Amino acid sequence: FKQSIQMLDKAKVLTSDDVLFTTMGDSYSGLKEYAETERAYKQALFMAPNKLYPRYKLANYYYLTGQKTTALVVAKTIINRKMKVESTATDEMVLAMTKLINRIDAPKKNTTK
Repeated sequence: FKQSIQMLDKAKVLTSDDVLFTTMGDSYSGLKEYAETERAYKQALFMAPNKLYPRYKLANYYYLTGQKTTALVVAKTIINRKMKVESTATDEMVLAMTKLINRIDAPKKNTTK
């Protein structure tokens, strides 16, 4: 992962796009450098606010790091979003976010019975 980050840092000088930053976020996540992971995913989202993938990566990051309330907010923005481009990939991301929301909400429903 460290070598990947070094290469991606060099690539930022030549070109910057959201894919580069989501890949950096993935590499930082592999190194458990979570502050950098979040920063990279947010940068990708800032660069491509209409794309679903950076938002999807950010929601998963929040969930995996125990920030379930924030994950829930981001996941709900994904499933409530009007899709500009319908595809199998967007359908899969929406389905994954629906499942994530259900996992977060399920314990709440069980405690209110």
